[in-house]
Amino acid sequence: MANSSTSFHFQSKPGTSLARVNDIDSLMYGSGTIDYGGTYSNSPLPSTAQKQTNKSLPTPTHENPLPGTLNGELLERARAVDSTFDIYCRELLNKKRAKRPIFGLAAAIALKKLCEQDTIVWDNSSQSTLSLVFSFKFHDHLFHARLMQVNGKPAAIADKNTAKAIIYDLKQQRFLIDRISNKTISKSPPLPLTTGTLISKAEKYIGLSARQTMDTARSLSCNCHIGLVNPVGLITSPVTDSLFIPEKDILSIREYILINYNKTYLPEKPRLHAEKIDLALSAIRPVLISRTPKKIKKHLTDVQHRLYDLIWRRSIASQMTETSYHFRKIVISAGPEKRYIFHIEQKQTADRGYLQLFPQAENKNSCLFSHEFRKNGELVPHEFEIILQDDRPDFYYTEGRLLEAVADADVCLNETLEFIPDILREWKFIRTTDDGKIFPTRLGRDAYVLLQRRYPDIMNEHFVRQQKKQLVQKTGKQPRTGHPAAELHKLLQHQGRPAQASDLAVTQKTRQKCPVCGGTMLKKQSDTGEFLVCEHFPESCQYSKVIPTHIHRYYGRCEKCDAELTVKIGRYGRFLACSRFPKCTFTKPYPTGAKCPCEGCDGEVIERITKTGRLFYGCSHFPKCQFSSWQMPVNIACPKCSNMYLVAKAGENLDILKCPKCRTEFDHNLKKID
Repeated sequence: MANSSTSFHFQSKPGTSLARVNDIDSLMYGSGTIDYGGTYSNSPLPSTAQKQTNKSLPTPTHENPLPGTLNGELLERARAVDSTFDIYCRELLNKKRAKRPIFGLAAAIALKKLCEQDTIVWDNSSQSTLSLVFSFKFHDHLFHARLMQVNGKPAAIADKNTAKAIIYDLKQQRFLIDRISNKTISKSPPLPLTTGTLISKAEKYIGLSARQTMDTARSLSCNCHIGLVNPVGLITSPVTDSLFIPEKDILSIREYILINYNKTYLPEKPRLHAEKIDLALSAIRPVLISRTPKKIKKHLTDVQHRLYDLIWRRSIASQMTETSYHFRKIVISAGPEKRYIFHIEQKQTADRGYLQLFPQAENKNSCLFSHEFRKNGELVPHEFEIILQDDRPDFYYTEGRLLEAVADADVCLNETLEFIPDILREWKFIRTTDDGKIFPTRLGRDAYVLLQRRYPDIMNEHFVRQQKKQLVQKTGKQPRTGHPAAELHKLLQHQGRPAQASDLAVTQKTRQKCPVCGGTMLKKQSDTGEFLVCEHFPESCQYSKVIPTHIHRYYGRCEKCDAELTVKIGRYGRFLACSRFPKCTFTKPYPTGAKCPCEGCDGEVIERITKTGRLFYGCSHFPKCQFSSWQMPVNIACPKCSNMYLVAKAGENLDILKCPKCRTEFDHNLKKID
């Protein structure tokens, strides 16, 4: 374990603000030394950090009231604290520093949230029941009602035989309207945008990643050429957690609403979000409300325009009136003594309010209120339908949701929020599905269990939140107040629970013996899976063996030595390699069985992995052939447009095939799906 004389690397130049940092990845990688006494000394950037893409941040303009610069001392202290925690994590997880960003406290909390949510989903993975829905016609309109109660108890249909028995009984009963309840509900306007909500909404409505969102927002905050003499900033600083909007901006927003919309959309008093006001910062908003997205569209890229439109509409909507709905609940009874109870729920917009800015948010069920239901009225069933109801939690983290949750927990500086997914991804702690959902990997779950058992008092949101407050409070004070990194070092050294045998989830002893020296084989977890290694490695024995994670399958013979080929996982995904490696270094791409659909190309479609860990498919003759696809290509011509191939649509319906050219969907029998 590290002691008080330990030194570590972190990337910083004392007194440097964020606006003058040339390498944006300096927030993730370390370069420089600090001892736990609080003295600093500079050292060159490591080669891994020098290879990162240089992205110069824009220079603030006079028109942007909040240029978004970061206090250099605060950034130093935050990076030093994260580096301290990073050292203990690497020692605990047995990870080298090369090519890995600093794993800080905020990243640990994000990993904890992912693992806890994943545990909830798995614990409820078997909760699936059947529900019964019947449809009926009323004034030539078709309505649907769901069975809610049977004999006064919640309807829980175990199997289809039970459902069929209930349907048989219902066909002999009369359906009467038991009661009708009406009420009006209101929904408040959305709050102004902060860094976390901006990332989340940009992912939801525009499809941008966290880094793409922040890069685009920074480009909008400074140096935008919109036909004026000098470049201007279109939005305020995108780095903030404050909901405060200055009075002059509120007045300009209210004036715009009054001129361009009916006065009924303007509340009597301005909306002040006093729960979280920081006069030094303010919410993300346009610099001038009069610069509508339509006026400046020709000066912006498509992504810039869509993000600016989101910020502009959100700022206007935050000062508009509430949206109200008429909510109607119809209770239908059937059978003697009301044995079966069905519900119909209807909702219709009464007053659009802030939804006037979002015309696409029309209520689809508005036609249901065109006809009145009467109590004790009889309904004639049209059809009964059995539906499999999945009661498992349907909430999954995406990159935007995760960062919004971390921002709400107030455990991270807004300047470093966007880098958390990249940090977890480079540590191989998370994986991303085709639809953008994030799940912890086996390595990530093991790391979380180790950290939670070893440092239970540090791996919680309250501690990290207090650590962040101390960082802000001690910035600018004299060194005698104590460096937060030194305090965290003492906590990690003395308050961390001693390691026990049950903690060794990443390294475990096995009953197998090393065939070279007879030592005990240890099972370890790496970035690419599990493997066995001799306990004397690397001092006196170099033997190791990969543990296969797939069902054995014959993939052919090596073209060099005629040995059997095996599947291995590398940086860019699965591939085939000779089983006699390292004596034989023959490799070939992992086959998918599909031929490249490009004309004149005889290559095969192979699996590839992007830098962010997302799976895609490309041609084995790359770069000569540039074919690539997110979906798995299938060598079947489209029956409609005669396109050379179809793709297997990602998601739950794996039997659906889709033409990438005409967008037509087919089932496994090539029948068109409407």
